[in-house]
This record gives sequence, structure tokens and C-alpha cells, in this order.
Amino acid sequence: MTTSLGLPQQGIEPKRSWADRFGMPRALLWGYVGLLIFMIGDGVEAGYLSPFMMDRGLSGEQIALMWTLYGVTVGIAAWLSGALSDLWGPRKVMWLGLGIWAALQVLLLAIAIPSMNFTLILIAFGLRGFGYPLFAYGFLVWIAAATPQRRLGTAVGWFWFAFTGGLPTLGALVAAGMIPLIGEYETLWFALILIILGGLLALLAVKERTGYHRLAPEGEHPVKTLLGSVSILWRNPRIGAGAIVRTINTAPQFGFLVFMPTFFTETIGFTLSEWLRLLTVMFAVNIVFNLIFGVVGDKVGWRTTVCWFGGIGSAVSILLLYYVPVAAGANYALALLVAGLYGATLAGYVPLSALMPSLAPEHKGQAMAALNLGAGASVMVGPAIAGIFLGPLGVQGVMIIFAGMYVFSAVLVLFLKLPGEAEARPEAEGSAVGHLAAMAGGSVLGHPIMLRKPSPEDRVDAIFFDVGGTIYDDDCFAQALLKAVHELNPAVTDPEFWAVYDAHGNMRKGRCARPSLSGSRLGAALNSTDVHGPTGTIRSPRCIPMCDRCFQHSPSSISSASSRTRGRTFLTRWNAMGCGTFSPSPRSRITWVP
Repeated sequence: MTTSLGLPQQGIEPKRSWADRFGMPRALLWGYVGLLIFMIGDGVEAGYLSPFMMDRGLSGEQIALMWTLYGVTVGIAAWLSGALSDLWGPRKVMWLGLGIWAALQVLLLAIAIPSMNFTLILIAFGLRGFGYPLFAYGFLVWIAAATPQRRLGTAVGWFWFAFTGGLPTLGALVAAGMIPLIGEYETLWFALILIILGGLLALLAVKERTGYHRLAPEGEHPVKTLLGSVSILWRNPRIGAGAIVRTINTAPQFGFLVFMPTFFTETIGFTLSEWLRLLTVMFAVNIVFNLIFGVVGDKVGWRTTVCWFGGIGSAVSILLLYYVPVAAGANYALALLVAGLYGATLAGYVPLSALMPSLAPEHKGQAMAALNLGAGASVMVGPAIAGIFLGPLGVQGVMIIFAGMYVFSAVLVLFLKLPGEAEARPEAEGSAVGHLAAMAGGSVLGHPIMLRKPSPEDRVDAIFFDVGGTIYDDDCFAQALLKAVHELNPAVTDPEFWAVYDAHGNMRKGRCARPSLSGSRLGAALNSTDVHGPTGTIRSPRCIPMCDRCFQHSPSSISSASSRTRGRTFLTRWNAMGCGTFSPSPRSRITWVP
């Protein structure tokens, strides 16, 4: 049983779901499942739509034009997914993507393909390209906005696991299984069912509230918000550099697909089916390592992972992908090994999806728009490099260029430091309050500590101060409380603090003294409209002093305070005093001061 703020009774440990244990945000669990089903539906057509259309009379040039238009709209939608999430909220963007995909697929299957009207096919299929990026990347923005930084790398790893697991891997398998049973045309209708099922599951089952609202600051003009998703590339140079890194991430992948099929079949001597299996192994390994490197990024640092596993690792593996088959000939086992290695190192860039929004915490949608713009640009940059240099330099020269690009991205990512931090690992840094509490933790009741303090990006509606009780006879905890007050408002002097502390901070022989700061300058300062601290301005908090005994016996007072502050309470450390642990409810965020 919990209080209205989700605090369990004394001694009750909060249960952890399997999603928590594996690093997936529990509140977004059904979003991941829905995304996987959605992307399976989107990937059903990938392996056979071109020959399907050619069998019905379209020329190779017409099919190329169809896919070109589709690629353009995919790139635009990838950028718009972040920009519109800032403006409307990720959930509305996902609804738009689902609606576009479903409506235009019906137009394509019910009218365009039966009539084989190429203009209508071009319009329906081309514009349908807006669908899946708005849905999928809208959910990625939702993940970035709702997930704590310490778990964001793992969370985006799960995103790419679901995304690439559906497109193309499981989508191709579903197509291979359904076509013999119901036929090629009917399988396209089955894909639509999967799209609707996955989309509705994600949108109706996920109740996490961050994605329901716009991400841009309130009052920001819509045009400014949209233009900001482009101007952020030069307003925040680290975002621009991150977009370049994202372009380099998959540009060689799209580039070598232009010439590697011919290289492996005609130069090395593999059959076409062997090459296709090689490609399947490459991306199957990539799916697994998307998740692995998400976890690794949270452990060793996002920039470290992208630099060494992504940039340097991909530079080495793409050279091996060329030189090993050249040296070993048609040795299929070795070719599979180096293909799998390239797929694994390519996943080393996964933490970039966590790093980018953290570089611009006030404009996460714009940062994700820049990231997605880089992803779209890679579809064009890779083939362009292959087209320009393949003739004069050959396959070897192009692969060396690609390796050099990966090394450049590794160097570039070293400059993508988070605001105010020396390292990209958010959990590595702690406040002075946390360190003081850590000192006390080993000597006084083993209080758990909190290594994070409120930042300007946090919405702080209520701050609870525990200023009473014999616990603060311990000098270390008293100093921690003093430092917390100074961080919130440096204008409060030491004598003012100690005067209030000495007058109100006592609880003797079971008597609960509820401290009151209302008559002091300290209380007036802390209840001012803006509280200024070294991390910036924390807007409009309501400071409610309480001692630990009042906290234990009067949960209704906390609930009342929460209701006055719209249900979201921020504290900076939980004072144990034998109260046990706690589990914040979806309506509140709880830590404790000091």
C-alpha cells in the first residue's frame, strides 16, 4: 500500500518489473512492443515490392523514381518528427504518422495498384514515406524526453532493437512466410493490419504523460519552433557536429550497397544468395548489438562508446570487410565473420541518440530533428561518394575513404560534451550536497544519498525541507542542509540560516516540533518567485518545511502540498529515519533536501 504520492509503507521494497531489470523504461514498454509490430508491417514489402511492381508492368526507371520520391519524403519526415514533437508533442506526431501510413496504403492497394496508374502509385507510395518516420522517430523523441539520462543509452538501444528487428529483419521473414500462404498482393494488406495493430498498441497502451504535451517552452512561436530545428545546427555547434557524426554513421552502409553486391559476386566469387545471406547476418548481428551498446554506453559513457566502438571500430571493420575477402578469396566463413563484425561496430553509434537530446535539454525535439536530418542525409551522402570516387579509385579507394570518415567521426564526437559536464556520463557527476550526505551515510543511520541536484530544466513545484530532529545534531548533516540552502539561494547568509535552524530544528523525547520559516528572511527567500542557484534559475517552487516525524505520520499533508503544486513534487534527498524506501508514482518525482 502506498501514499497518494506513491510512497510505500515502511519496510516494503518497490517491485521491479523485468523491463526495469533490462533497462527498458517500464512506462514506455508497450510503445516498444507496438513499434516492433509497426516496423514489421513496414518491412514486409521491402524485399519484394520492386519485382512485384515490375511483374505488373512498371519499368526499372519508374520503380527507381518511385523509391527516390519515397526516400525524399522519408528524409523530410525524419526531420519533421523532431520539429513537430517540439510543437505538438510526440504522441500527436505518432498519430499523424500512423494515419498517413494507413490512409495512403489503402489508396495504394485499393485503387492505385489494381488500376496500375503510375501517377497515382507515385503519389500514394511516395507520400506514404511520411508515415513511418513520423511514427517511429516520434517515439524516439518521446523516449529521449521521458527517460532519465542515466538510463537513456539503454532506452534508445531498445528503440533500435525494435526498429531494426522489424525493418527489415522480421518483416522479410513475415513476407517469406505469408506470400506462399495468401499471395503477394494479399500480403501487402496483411502488412497494413500489422501497421494498425502496432500503432494502436503503442498509442493507446502507453500512459506516460511527457509525450502528450509539446516539448518546446510554452509561449514559443510555432514558426520559431520549426525554424529552430534547423537553426540549432549553428546555434549549438555541438548539435551540428552530432548531425555530421550521424551522417557518417550510416553513409558508408548505404554507399557500399551500390557496389558491394557486384564486388562479392563477380570479384570474390560468391553467389547472389550467398551475398544476401551475408547481408542478413550483418544486420542480424547489428540488431543484437544495438541493445548491447545501449547498455555499454550507460556504463562506460556515451561519447566513449561512440568514439571507440562506433568510430574506430567501424573504421577497422569496414577495411576488414574489403581486405579479408580479397586476401582469403571465396572463404564464406571468414566473410561472415567480418560482415558480422561490421554490423556489431555499426551499432556502436547507438548512444548518439541519447547524447544528442542531452546536448540541448531545453530543445530535445530540435536536437532529435538534427539527428534525424543527419540520418536522412546519410542515404544521399553514401551513394554520392561511391558514385564520385568508384571510377577513379575503385572499390579499395572508396572503402578507405569510408574508413577515414569513421575516424573523423570518432574525433568529432570527443567534442560533444554535455552542458556543464566534463563527461557524457550523467551519473558520474554529483552535487556537493550528495557528497556531504555520502560522508554522513556511513556514520548516521546509513541514509541513502542522491547524486543529482535540480537543474534549470527541471520543473520544481515543491521543495520539502527536513530541518528538525536530533539527526541534525550530527554536524555533517547540518552542513549538508546549509549547503542545500545556499545552492537554492546564495543570498541567505550563514547567520540567518543558523538562527532559524537553532530556533526551530529540535525534536526531543518524542515531541515533534514542526518548524516554521514563514516569519524569517530565510523562509521568505526560499518561497520567492524564482530561486537562484549555481545551476541557474529554478522557477516558482513552493517550499514546505517538514521534519521527518511529520513526514512519516502526516502523508496527507504531503498529498495536499502536491495538489497545490499540480501533482509534481521535487525533493533532493530522502531522509530514511527508518521509513524504508520509496517508489515515485507517475504523478510525482521525489528526492529530498538535503
